[in-house]
Amino acid sequence: MSAQAAQDAKAQLAAAYCVSRFDAAPDASTKLAALQRTESWDRSDFIDKGGWAKMPWVKQPIDGAAGLCAQRLISASASPAKPAATSG
Repeated sequence: MSAQAAQDAKAQLAAAYCVSRFDAAPDASTKLAALQRTESWDRSDFIDKGGWAKMPWVKQPIDGAAGLCAQRLISASASPAKPAATSG
């Protein structure tokens, strides 16, 4: 049970790193549009092929990280934009 919790924590960390790298890419909006057009079952492969989920200090991919990353990116893009704060 603790091994699964550790694996889940690693996947969560790697997914957060992945989202950060994806968002920092100069063509992030184009890639996000491509990710959105990708079938849900292929999104992990899209993220893996893009290299965003690969943590440079880890030799092997972290199970579940690419899928979580894709879910977070899709969920964030589906959320309505927050209105700008106004002074008044």
